[in-house]
Amino acid sequence: MSERQLLGPGAWLEPHRAKDLLRPILFELEKGEKGNAALGLHIVAEGDSLDLADPLAGRWMRYWPYPYGKASSGVPFIERLEAGREALVVGERDRRERMRLLYVGWTRARDRLVLASRKGALAKGALELLKAPGSDGVTQPDADEVIWAGVPVRLKRREAMPAEREAGQPGPEAMLPVGTPREYPPAVVYPSKAVAVEASAGEPVILGDPVRIGPVDAWDRLGNAVHGFFAADRRSYPPELRTTIAGRLLEGWEVARAIPPADLVGMADRLWSWIETAWPDSRILRELPLAATTEGGGTMSGTADLVVDAGDSLVLIDHKTFPGSRSQASVEVMKYAGQLSAYRGMLEAATGRRVASCHIHCPVSGMVLPLLFP
Repeated sequence: MSERQLLGPGAWLEPHRAKDLLRPILFELEKGEKGNAALGLHIVAEGDSLDLADPLAGRWMRYWPYPYGKASSGVPFIERLEAGREALVVGERDRRERMRLLYVGWTRARDRLVLASRKGALAKGALELLKAPGSDGVTQPDADEVIWAGVPVRLKRREAMPAEREAGQPGPEAMLPVGTPREYPPAVVYPSKAVAVEASAGEPVILGDPVRIGPVDAWDRLGNAVHGFFAADRRSYPPELRTTIAGRLLEGWEVARAIPPADLVGMADRLWSWIETAWPDSRILRELPLAATTEGGGTMSGTADLVVDAGDSLVLIDHKTFPGSRSQASVEVMKYAGQLSAYRGMLEAATGRRVASCHIHCPVSGMVLPLLFP
């Protein structure tokens, strides 16, 4: 135990451990009891007796919240609360506890006691508990000898002054780095915004007739619904279940007027048939997460819509829901060559296997367009 020990309302538990201190300090004495003491969480006892065999008998927790936010004046609720029995009981209990802790802290001093407070506020707050009937108790001292509770007390008054700031060691002078500003590689790279790469379109594979699309408020929502169905659909599911999944996705994305659920199932059927014919006995991986570290030290991540595991190689397929004709779609898909090139690189780096081909699937146009990279 050190020679000096700080005691005060800010650390009320400390007095219980403060034995035989030479110069204990009681601080923040101007702080009084908290208002609205009955609010919050309290343990309520129905009687004064205590059964050691069942110490929780007759005791329960009461929680009263304050419903008026920061408002604290002119609120009738507060006035009624402070006049209620519950507030009086809690206030008396807290007053007794504060008195006990003040007694413990006050009586720990062996040769002197230090009372610390803001200027002119010593007699307020905690020390008001020491007032006896007909006595002023502890008052703000105006001399080095005062009468507290009828007893002469000699004391020393000191006003704390700000400590002088120590001179620090001189630091390095501000200076500009040598050279000119330069650009750093991005920390995060998105495959959908990858730099365009050299590529060409191969011979399109026609899956079926174009699908007629009804009123659409936002094509991105239709694209999300179509993507979601291709990810969730399995040809092994019962037809009723597949139609239900398609309908829920279209309704969830608020594009139910754009296409009937049966047409969405038909889009998937012709895609699965083409894959089964082109790569028999293959395995389909849907919504495959990909990530890699770029040459500049950044990160690149994305999700491949569909990857066909053909055994000795992989096939990458990306869905694009375009509203235009096949000729328009053939031009539009070339904008995504950089994205598929990035996916191809991440797939090959992660698996150590070759991506044999990359394709853009246009379900509305009813075709698949291969992308050819040099």
